[in-house]
Amino acid sequence: MSDGVHCANPACMQVFPTSLLVDGTLYQCPGCATQFVFKAPEQELPSVVAPAQPIPAETPTEGRTAAPPRVDQWWIPALITIVVVLLLGFLAMIGIKMMGPSGGGTHDNFSQANFSIKRPDGFTRDAGQELDFQVDLVYTGSEKKLIWAVLAKDFGGRVPSNRELVELAMEKLRRKFPEKIEYEKRGDGDETIASLPFAAHDFLGKTSDSEEVAGEFFVGTAKGIGYVFYGWTRPEDRDVAKPVWKIARNAFSLMETRGKWTPEAVNLEMAEGKGWELRFDKKYWTQEEISKDLKETNPKAVLRVEGRIPGRKIYAGDMAEAYVIVLEGKGNLTDGVTLAKKYLTDLEKPVDESPTTLESTLTLEEEQLDKKIESKGAPQMRQLLRLLASGDATKIYLIQVGVGNKQTVLLAASCPIGARKLWEENLINLANGLIVESH
Repeated sequence: MSDGVHCANPACMQVFPTSLLVDGTLYQCPGCATQFVFKAPEQELPSVVAPAQPIPAETPTEGRTAAPPRVDQWWIPALITIVVVLLLGFLAMIGIKMMGPSGGGTHDNFSQANFSIKRPDGFTRDAGQELDFQVDLVYTGSEKKLIWAVLAKDFGGRVPSNRELVELAMEKLRRKFPEKIEYEKRGDGDETIASLPFAAHDFLGKTSDSEEVAGEFFVGTAKGIGYVFYGWTRPEDRDVAKPVWKIARNAFSLMETRGKWTPEAVNLEMAEGKGWELRFDKKYWTQEEISKDLKETNPKAVLRVEGRIPGRKIYAGDMAEAYVIVLEGKGNLTDGVTLAKKYLTDLEKPVDESPTTLESTLTLEEEQLDKKIESKGAPQMRQLLRLLASGDATKIYLIQVGVGNKQTVLLAASCPIGARKLWEENLINLANGLIVESH
């Protein structure tokens, strides 16, 4: 016995070292699977247990220890441990989710729009309002009378202007408050949020249930994505709500999902004539021949470009056009603008001689259009005009006039009145490409 204990199966040659065996412990032979309980060395033979018969459970009695677990079920404790760990992890996730709004630690991440919000205390995310308002994120607070929302739009490789973002913001507000919506630029309320400049606006609205609301929206852009932050509540609560909305804005941060984003290059084409040149973006504008018939009705036109929005189905209601028109000049910019307006009015006069006028259509944001433009050449003046024919507005004109070398150079860019918001920014960019030679 000093050399070891032979397997209880006489046909098996397996030997177990005595020093490794513990008295009263069940073992299984690795060679033949015979199970046996090792007894102290004074026992001549170990008790034999038939390989195919399981050991019945014994009830422990005083002075007697229960049989140890079967060695072929070693995996059961490991499985129990895994289940317990998974359960605890699941419960921890539920706890974090439940404490999010009150703990102020929940982040709402929007990787496609490249931003994250650390949810402020007291706010709850409202998926129903997000669907109704058609925005990325809506928080509600104070029994849903306090609303804060985020809208993001990807402009690809293009940097949107504030004018485009304001129109984007108003498009949503017009749907949300169909009875009334009006806004104005806040004079001194612009902010820097996440190191980005944002322009502030105030608005008043009325729901379809005639409930009055007062609010604000901020617009800004980063890496080709335009952002709008909304906040609104009851008019009597707006002053109390503003600091809360500011906390929400300051919880906004950019992510790193846009990588090394760069704006797409502008593919410029240049057309020129005596005393002028025009650079325009080939993505939107195409130079077209001035036909003989068109030359008869617009005899002073020296260049025509036609505009289309890439990716949109082409139809007349979306199209824009622009002309460079050269008129005689008196050397005075104000007189040149008057001369340009008269030429366009005569050009647009219907055959039946019904009344046709051009009137200024400046809003608070457009006041900067009606002024002298800094230019590399002659001084220029720009105006945004509404064409009225027989009392009906039919077209929007953006004119830019420069006077040099005894001539007035007029850029007359226009689009249908219904496509104004679609084209207005492009008309301005086109006008920026006009250079008139100085005297």
